[in-house]
Amino acid sequence: MPKRNLPEFYYDEKRQQYRKRITLPDGRKKDIYAKDKATLRRKVAELRRDIEEYGYDAENPTLAEYAIQWCARRLPGLSEARKSDYRNAINNHILPGLDGNKRLREISTADIDLFMASKADISSSLHGKITSALKQMFAAAVRDGKLRTSPADHVRAGGKRATEKVPLSEGQQAALIKAVDGTVALPFVMLGLYAGLRKEEILGLQWDCVALSGPAPYLSVERTCTHVSNSAVVTSTLKTKAAKRKIPLPPPLLYCLRSWRIQNPYDYVVPNSKGGPRSRQSFRRLWEIVENRTAGTNYRWDREKGHNMPVQRTLGEKVTNHAIVCTLDFHCTPHQLRHTYITNLCASGLDIKKIQYLAGHANVQMTLNIYAHVVDNRPEDLFDDVCMAFGTQNVPPISTP
Repeated sequence: MPKRNLPEFYYDEKRQQYRKRITLPDGRKKDIYAKDKATLRRKVAELRRDIEEYGYDAENPTLAEYAIQWCARRLPGLSEARKSDYRNAINNHILPGLDGNKRLREISTADIDLFMASKADISSSLHGKITSALKQMFAAAVRDGKLRTSPADHVRAGGKRATEKVPLSEGQQAALIKAVDGTVALPFVMLGLYAGLRKEEILGLQWDCVALSGPAPYLSVERTCTHVSNSAVVTSTLKTKAAKRKIPLPPPLLYCLRSWRIQNPYDYVVPNSKGGPRSRQSFRRLWEIVENRTAGTNYRWDREKGHNMPVQRTLGEKVTNHAIVCTLDFHCTPHQLRHTYITNLCASGLDIKKIQYLAGHANVQMTLNIYAHVVDNRPEDLFDDVCMAFGTQNVPPISTP
């Protein structure tokens, strides 16, 4: 029978890229992708030339090739947020910074040091995620027999420490609630200020976990909503076991949720326009309600330029094309709402273990770090407490010289 006329390339609809499958000398198949046929032809030619001239060393893959293998083994079973952290560290930092086309055995300790030095000014959180992914990947390469020793063994997490979080004052809390009153941002702000939920916990909250009646109304944290690219992923896998908790609803939040329930027939407490979970872009539009009412420098996405552009607004200024006036003279972030809630609990004198439970902290040390900034540690504030601690002790008479 005559051989079928196969197409030069296949088009992968999911990736929206052209694909060519090459058979390597060891019999394995290798897929090569590109957005256009010309680029794919060039990549195929380069690979075939490498095979002819140098042979294909399956035991010494490129960094990019090994990263794919490592992710296929490491990521299954992790939360979507953790998967996103690893993908970001590898795709946006490690592979561009160390040259993903380099063979594993060509990467030296000096290469690792130069790469980490280039990341010295990033946040300590991101620095730690990059360090973790880098060390785990090269340690796995040693276990797999690809390397004798890891060039990343000596790497330590660093980066710039985040600036200290500042809770909103009572006046700022009242101003924020007033600014978003009557908008879809109000229930999100209230859940942050009066229940201390994380952003992903608010977006994943459904009405079946909210008890608005009874002697002690409460909400139960059962789900989170994370984002993969722009898509919303709702899961019952929480950040930690401690994140699963039941939180009493104080009167301001209870009144808000009861009013909002009448207007909102959907399953999600803070839904998108169709009643489902909010995507990354949908949440950005929600939080723009706060940013549009904030004076100072804000950043808005410019479609023509393809990146955020600074927008300067003054207090009392009317926002262009909107019936909105800038009434907030402070900047606020979603996490700042939660920090304010925990700070208010600490300032109330509530038992530290109860605060830990309500905050969903896995470790009491996280709660104590916030508590230490709230309690008064000035001598005049501590004087009475110290005297009370030692006032009942028998002190021998002290003779003066």
